[in-house]
Amino acid sequence: MSRMIEKQDYGEVSNLDILTVFGAEISYNQLKYIEKNKQSTTHLRVEYNAVEKDDTQLITVWFNSEKVIDKKISTSCDMLYFLGELENGYLEEQHYY
Repeated sequence: MSRMIEKQDYGEVSNLDILTVFGAEISYNQLKYIEKNKQSTTHLRVEYNAVEKDDTQLITVWFNSEKVIDKKISTSCDMLYFLGELENGYLEEQHYY
């Protein structure tokens, strides 16, 4: 059985948006550089695996080609909501961090 994987390359993303999307999911050590360089950008790439029966999904995230997340998350996670907002261009209007 093959698994469906969706790859999304968001390109250069504002570090303020990165903090909004991933601030609750990634440790401070992984976000330290982004926190210190809020006015800069980071290249963001995300891989979404098929949703499981228990409404979880394996997600892999890269910042500037460095893997920072590779874990199973709930499909109702705020991070997925914010990624959708980012993809639709709405996130830049509102920063939560």
